[in-house]
Amino acid sequence: MLKNDSIGVTDNFFRFGGYSLLTVRLFSRIDRDMGVRLPISLLFDAPTVRDLARVIHKGISPSIIVPIRPQGKLAPIFLVQSYLLYSAMLEIVEADRPIYGVREMGDEREPMTMEERARKFAREILAVHGSGPLYLAGWCAAGTLTVEIARQLRETGRQVGLVALFDAERPGFTLPKGLGPWTSRFWKKTVFHIKRLRRKPWEDKVTYISEALARNWDWAVESYYMANYRTMMWLQKSLGLSLSEAAFNNVYASMSAIHDLSVRPYPGKLSLFRAADVPNFAEMDATLGWSAVAQGGVEVNFVPGDHVSMFKKPYNRSLAQRLQQGLRESEAATLYS
Repeated sequence: MLKNDSIGVTDNFFRFGGYSLLTVRLFSRIDRDMGVRLPISLLFDAPTVRDLARVIHKGISPSIIVPIRPQGKLAPIFLVQSYLLYSAMLEIVEADRPIYGVREMGDEREPMTMEERARKFAREILAVHGSGPLYLAGWCAAGTLTVEIARQLRETGRQVGLVALFDAERPGFTLPKGLGPWTSRFWKKTVFHIKRLRRKPWEDKVTYISEALARNWDWAVESYYMANYRTMMWLQKSLGLSLSEAAFNNVYASMSAIHDLSVRPYPGKLSLFRAADVPNFAEMDATLGWSAVAQGGVEVNFVPGDHVSMFKKPYNRSLAQRLQQGLRESEAATLYS
């Protein structure tokens, strides 16, 4: 899978070129061949063959809170789900700030509403950081849960500073009807990518096309899986197919969470970091619908890169600068509040 025959049982998956899509394939194969369903984020806790074998053999139940970088003197930031960003955040968040992941577990049996899931995660966060300000971040579909956790934490009287949303749309947000049919939007996106291809050297064109196709394929599979959750789960149970939620981004583990579009008003400001290197429509709401939720307004930051490359070099430098600036401003506001 990593195309390296020299890897041993104690070698770290990520240090030998492991990345998000390989992680999905690895855990899908474990599910298919061994009948063991594990949360993909577990690879951060157990990045070696020996560590994974120990977890599988002993049936260890990993914690909901993932210590991505527990050391640091500053107030921690909690990354809600978004497990594909765990390693990337080490280069984006300043070195003296602890980073924790908050993940759902792959063995969930009973459906949970968005509010119930947020309450569960909020308790886990408070168990790790019981006093002082809190900072939260969520990518893509995890944005909704991130905002709900922040809202519940504020209800308990906790001070919540920066709430960062990375390329996340509010549930139910749609493009204005004035943009025309989907064919018109598809054509605009096609023109966008053609212009980008023209500026790239020949050796980079094939890579660009293959990566774009892979992203759209993953998006199509995840969208179909989530839209037809009951059917896919029935196929898994009836035919023994390897269609684990873990293989499709661990976004939400139940129908109630997938289709819960009732985002409550958030009594504060949200910080939205949007990818700039994607097709944008002039008529689109720059806040991606969050202005209807955030009572303190939405600060929109456009950063270089697309939905994925914004977290990678060289684009991650800009995101790091903007995010760290937002964290510093939030901390300053906390001191004088």
